[in-house]
Amino acid sequence: MRNRPRRRLRLRFLSWPNPRLVLTDTPRPGCPHCRGQGWFWSGHPGAEEPDMFPCDCWNYSDVQTLVRLPRFWARRQAVSDEPPF
Repeated sequence: MRNRPRRRLRLRFLSWPNPRLVLTDTPRPGCPHCRGQGWFWSGHPGAEEPDMFPCDCWNYSDVQTLVRLPRFWARRQAVSDEPPF
């Protein structure tokens, strides 16, 4: 049996390319490399464009679709600055 980290799942809404609810992995909060963010910057602090790399404590591409939603549902959920009444 392999000794791999336990998955920490969370529910997310993805709107692109098709709206859907998915289960995705979450970064390990006690990771010493990324400090729970799931990514870290590479390069010196004064660099013009430092590179961002994913940490090994999670798999950002591990996404399991639970429910596909109709396209009109994603448009209705758009953020608006108008009052709700």
